[in-house]
Amino acid sequence: MATLTRGNMIDRVVAILGDDSAEFRTYLETSFNHVLFALFDIHDWEWKHKSGQFLTVAGTESYDLSNIKRIYHGAVTGGPFQAGEIITGGTSAATGVVSSVGSVFLLYTVLSGTLQSSEVITGGTSLATATTLTAPEGGVTSIGDIRSAQDIEVLYDSTNGTPIQKVDLRDIRKHWPKEDTSGKPRLYAPWGTKTIILSDEPDGVYTMKFLYTAKATKTTADSVDLEGALGIPDYVHYVVEKMLLAEGMLKYDDSRRNAMLQEIGTPLSPNTLMFNAVQADMKHLESGARFKFWEEELAAHGNSFNDFLRATWFYSGDR
Repeated sequence: MATLTRGNMIDRVVAILGDDSAEFRTYLETSFNHVLFALFDIHDWEWKHKSGQFLTVAGTESYDLSNIKRIYHGAVTGGPFQAGEIITGGTSAATGVVSSVGSVFLLYTVLSGTLQSSEVITGGTSLATATTLTAPEGGVTSIGDIRSAQDIEVLYDSTNGTPIQKVDLRDIRKHWPKEDTSGKPRLYAPWGTKTIILSDEPDGVYTMKFLYTAKATKTTADSVDLEGALGIPDYVHYVVEKMLLAEGMLKYDDSRRNAMLQEIGTPLSPNTLMFNAVQADMKHLESGARFKFWEEELAAHGNSFNDFLRATWFYSGDR
């Protein structure tokens, strides 16, 4: 199936509204990002739930998740690169600890400096070398889509097979005010925007994996693939297109906009685009999804799950 990109959607909106000017396309490019952020916050979509990882450094208790980078490279000589080793840039002299080795990229945690495009990186343990093809991309899993350390849902030490319990930093500091613990991490505390504090302070290199709720990522090019790059599945694409069209109508105070907003609807308005997209999404969630849906989106409006089912059956004609 052909990919659907930001450019495809902008082309359709331009064709419908009849304005192919550079100024209007720029407006739609900005609006597209606004639509994505609005869409992500409307519902606890299944595709917002992602995973990431980082490696601990002996003697280091604080980890800034925004320091996890991805960098693409060419053919590897003398490799492969190894998780846990330190890579060094031949030109920049920047260093980082490799957390994951892909076929054409490395995920690593920054230690010093900034790696550059078109420089040779060398693995300190493997002695593997490769020439970088890009500058580092920031953030967890390369796209910086973790909004806050508070969005981590589960953190676990996959090296030692132990879950890491979430606590307040004040509880850690109350028990260890000298910050001198050392061992396998057992606790973690979110701190600031994207930083977590581990306790015990790691005494070695351990792979820490986590599940988190992602935020939308701003698009920077018309070639960005909605599903491949942003993770938005096909059953939501039509909703994105209509939301973008409504934004285009807003610019021209188009009288059709109100009807378009009604067609888009909400997760609680049956037989609308948003309602149907949420229903499709619920089929992809865990077995407890219907209870999560009730807790997060129905209870807040004073509705029970049975009320929701009755309304659904009524509007679908199954009564």
